[in-house]
Amino acid sequence: MSFDTFKRCLNKLPRDVEIYFSGFSEPWLNPECTKMVLYSHKLGFKITVFTTAIGLELSDVDLIKRTPFKGFFTHLPDNKEQTKIKVDKNYFKIINKLFNSNIQNISYTCPGPRGLTEVHSKLKQLLKKTNIPSNDQRLTTRAGNIKIEGLFPSKKIKGIIPKCKFLNRNILLPNGDVVLCCMDWSLKHVLGNLLVSDYESLFKSEEFFKIIKGLKNDSSDILCRYCEWAPYKKRMFILRAIKFLWRQARKSLVRRGLIRNI
Repeated sequence: MSFDTFKRCLNKLPRDVEIYFSGFSEPWLNPECTKMVLYSHKLGFKITVFTTAIGLELSDVDLIKRTPFKGFFTHLPDNKEQTKIKVDKNYFKIINKLFNSNIQNISYTCPGPRGLTEVHSKLKQLLKKTNIPSNDQRLTTRAGNIKIEGLFPSKKIKGIIPKCKFLNRNILLPNGDVVLCCMDWSLKHVLGNLLVSDYESLFKSEEFFKIIKGLKNDSSDILCRYCEWAPYKKRMFILRAIKFLWRQARKSLVRRGLIRNI
């Protein structure tokens, strides 16, 4: 994506929209990523970054280190080299620079089941004073869009799927198209194009309403019905509903004098 395209699209967004530098690829493989980060901050957006530090230069760290990131998540290579990140002298210099930069809300994670995967041996000494949790979130097929050895796509989900935060955590593509979320690698749900329309129109589009209806319709074939995270969101929705009903019942009992309000 060119910086000009990024500016044109960003200028159309409400300032309460959070900007995530992540999505389908490594942010700093785009040589203009740092300019995009700084421009987003200039306009007052909250910014979160997910990066492996691939493509990041020492000069980039100096330019972004004073940016008040909401989160700066650094994914480190593991000791089994599953991440395919080349840990050479240049990479070590970048991680060392990040570690000593005092970037706001920076954190480090290492992929793999908790307790089974450790950070790459060449980085252990550098980061020994930092608690680096392993990533215990399960691997996913991105709603059946990618193949992972030994992992099978989720079966189609039945019943009502609650709306989730990813309905407006959308992905902006280099041509201005906006797709549903980071699971939509097949570009199944294109909500619109920010180069030719405004932000609000994305959520008034035929495709967006198709998704909303599909959350309630078993026969629909929307991506959400194959998303590995949807059952989790459904359980959380049920738990929140139970807590809400309990609070309402408790208030009623207090009003009737049957229990004390402690």
